[in-house]
Amino acid sequence: MAPFRSKPLPACSAVFGLLSALLTVHCTELDQRAVVADGGTTVEPDAEVDGGADVGTEAETGPDATPPPPIDFVCGDKDEWTKRGRSNAACETRFAQEVAKLSRDGVSFRALALGRSGTGRIGMAWSEETGIDVDTSVLRTTSFMPGASAATGTVIPDSVLYPSSQFDGPGYDGLAAVGSAGDDVFLAFPETQEGVSNTINEGSITSVGQLIGVTSLAKTVRRHTQVAIARNTINDDRAVSWYDRPGSGGVDGRILVRVREAGVLGPEQSVTGNDTSSADAPAAGKQSLAFDRNGVLTVLYGTSAMSSSFGRYSRRSRGDIFATPTTLFGNFSDGSHQGLAPSVSIVGTAAVMGAFKIEAAGGTAGQVKYSLYTYDTATTDPAPLAQSPDPIYGSSKYNTFSASARTRIDAGGLVHMAFAYHSSPTNCRIEYRRQSLLNGKPTWYEDTVATGTCTADDLPLVDMVIDENRRPHIGYALGTSIGYATIYP
Repeated sequence: MAPFRSKPLPACSAVFGLLSALLTVHCTELDQRAVVADGGTTVEPDAEVDGGADVGTEAETGPDATPPPPIDFVCGDKDEWTKRGRSNAACETRFAQEVAKLSRDGVSFRALALGRSGTGRIGMAWSEETGIDVDTSVLRTTSFMPGASAATGTVIPDSVLYPSSQFDGPGYDGLAAVGSAGDDVFLAFPETQEGVSNTINEGSITSVGQLIGVTSLAKTVRRHTQVAIARNTINDDRAVSWYDRPGSGGVDGRILVRVREAGVLGPEQSVTGNDTSSADAPAAGKQSLAFDRNGVLTVLYGTSAMSSSFGRYSRRSRGDIFATPTTLFGNFSDGSHQGLAPSVSIVGTAAVMGAFKIEAAGGTAGQVKYSLYTYDTATTDPAPLAQSPDPIYGSSKYNTFSASARTRIDAGGLVHMAFAYHSSPTNCRIEYRRQSLLNGKPTWYEDTVATGTCTADDLPLVDMVIDENRRPHIGYALGTSIGYATIYP
C-alpha cells in the first residue's frame, strides 16, 4: 500500500515543529489512559478489561465466528513492540522484528503490502528506489510463517523481481496483497516505465517467498499508479482495481476494476465514470476494496475537484455494474483535503471506512485527523464513528503531509487501525490503535509498534490484516528497515 506523498515545501521545518508538539501531547495522553468512545469512563493502562486487544477478522481470512475478545491493556511508548526487557512483562507478547533492510544508502521505500494466506502464512512485498532516479525502483517479496511465540517464526530472504540499473527503468509505486485459500498470497502491482508498455499485474508470493505466475490484467497510462486487491472467502471471487492516471490535456483520471467471478476474469469496469481527479491532488487515485458475504464489492477511493480533495465509494453486486458513487469524506466546496489513504474493510455484514483529512480553515487549519465511518452492509449506510480523543497527527499543508494507514473491522464490529507517519522531521512512528470492550462499551487503546530515524523524504508505510483469532499482522517500512509485528498467544 502506498500513501499520499508529495515533495515537502521548503518551509516544512516549521510545519514539523508544530507536528512534533502536537504529537507529544497526543501520545502522552494515550500512554496514561484509554478512553471510552462516548467520552465517559477512563481506565488505567494496567487495568484489565473485557476484551478486544488483538481484535479483527479481515475479509481475506473470512470466518464469521467471533471468539471471545482477549484481555486488553495499553503498553504505550515506554513498551514499544521493538524493545526488549519491557517495563510491563505482559507487553512481551507484543513483538516486532526486522524483515529486511534497504539494499543501499540514500534511497527510500516506495510502497509496501502484506497479506495472510489461508494457512496462516505471511506474504510481504515492497519496492525501494534504485538510486538512479526517483522514478525507478526494485520490487522485493518474502514469505514466512509466524511462530507461536516471539522466539520462533522464520523470515525467508527476500527475492528481487526485475531489478533495474538503467536510468528510466521500471517503477513499482503501488502494491496490494491478499491471501489465497491455500499457502500463497496474491499480489497486485503496476510496472511502469516511460516510453514502454505500462501494465497492471497480478502474481502469487509462494511459501518460499518467490513471486510467480505474473500476468498482465491491463495497460495503464502513467507512472505512480495506485492499486488495490480483495478476495471474498465465501465464493472465492477476487478483484483488482487501479488508477488510470490522466495524461496531458486535462483528461480525467478513472478507477478501473476487473473482477474474477467463479474463476472467470471479467472485463474492465469504470467505478468513477467522469469524476474529475487531478493527478497532483492529495487524494487522487488512492483506492481500497472489500467484498461482503454476498459478493457485493465496495470500492472506496480518493478524488478531487477544484480546491478540494474528497473520498467516494461505490458498490457492485455480483455480475453487475458499479452504482453511482457516493461522496463520504468532504465535498466540492469546503476547501479541505479528505479521502487521503482510504481504507475499507468488511467482515460478514460489519464494515468500516477510514481516511485522513487535512483541515482547511479556522483555528484547526492544517491539522491532520483520521475519520472513521462504520455500518452494517445489510441494513445501514456509513455513519461517522464517535472517537475520543480524536487522533490528530500534527500539522500539514496541501503537499507536505506523508502518512500511511490501514483500517480493519472484526466480526464483532470492533475497529483496528495501523498508522505510519512522521512525528518530526527526523523521526517516524508506527502505531496500532484498536477498540476493546469495557462493560460492553467500545474503548480505544493505542500502542507504539516502532519508532525510528527517517528523513523528510522517507515514506513511512504500513499495512495490516487481522486473522480469525483477532490477532493483528502488521507490516511496515520505517527509515531503512522493513518490519513485521504481531501479538503472540
